[in-house]
Amino acid sequence: MKTVLLLIFLAITLCGKSQTIQSKLDYCAIFIPDENYKDYCIEDYKAHHKAFIMTEKKLLNDELKIFSHSDLIFDNDDPKCSFTKALEKKLKLLEDIEIQFNGKSIIIDTTFIELGTEMMIPYKVKYQKKKKETLIKLTFENVLWTSAGGFHRYDIYLVAKNDQLIVSKIKAFYISKEFDSYGKEKTAVIYPTK
Repeated sequence: MKTVLLLIFLAITLCGKSQTIQSKLDYCAIFIPDENYKDYCIEDYKAHHKAFIMTEKKLLNDELKIFSHSDLIFDNDDPKCSFTKALEKKLKLLEDIEIQFNGKSIIIDTTFIELGTEMMIPYKVKYQKKKKETLIKLTFENVLWTSAGGFHRYDIYLVAKNDQLIVSKIKAFYISKEFDSYGKEKTAVIYPTK
């Protein structure tokens, strides 16, 4: 009897604990041809502003998708995504970063980035599934040096709860000549603003 009670207690305890996954994110590039430009090729996309980065990740029973508009030329070695006409139509309007979690979507306004999205590449995810909510931390790398001469990284903290997806915080990590501590990381919470 004690063994049965112990097993029941352990099962309840384990079910109540959160599950955490940390993983690097892979991405692929989407190039959408301009209907008015017949001989469209990857090298010409910059003039037509139709390039995007897409990430898809399965996390336990949840699905994460990230779409990021990009103004810069990708490496020819970057994997290319296949896409549908519906996705093409949706992406043509995207200027920022869209994060989808189990079909719920949120747009991240990227005006806080000095040079816009440029190449905001989804780099890694920390996913924590709790009993009543799911916490997600997405790390994006901006592969460009800014005009002040620094490398930037951004952490976006999301909460999925009650069929909603909300941003709880955005942190920026700067390594830049504009700071006295050049070569050291400087952290700033850029959302919510005080």
